[in-house]
Amino acid sequence: MVLALQSKVARIDVGLLLSLVWATILLSSTEAASAERTWIVSGAELKSAIEGNYAPEVPDSEARRLISITKANFYIAGVADFTSHDKWCGAGEVAPHEIKDRVYTYLGDLSVEQLNGNAASLVLAALEQSLPCERI
Repeated sequence: MVLALQSKVARIDVGLLLSLVWATILLSSTEAASAERTWIVSGAELKSAIEGNYAPEVPDSEARRLISITKANFYIAGVADFTSHDKWCGAGEVAPHEIKDRVYTYLGDLSVEQLNGNAASLVLAALEQSLPCERI
């Protein structure tokens, strides 16, 4: 009798658990669909990485900070390399840490809504604003 009751309770718990899992999945997919995110890194995530807070997979706090900052540096460098001399000027003349500082300052002036956008577009906008090409 006790075993039968325990089995029935276990089935109810499993059923409840499965219902909660499905509800979470459906809610997550609905939120994701409504956000229509089509990029990998948002401006908020890049800003967090520059601040040293975007490597949750690393347990050690100092290593997490260093890895996060390195992620940000390489992300910014990739966008900068791809768009230099076409969209902004100063590549090879402006130190990488100065470019990162200009991007961080630009991100700091944006609204939460703007920071939820594509980080690559925001990096490019920061570079175009702070290091424009002189047009003759």
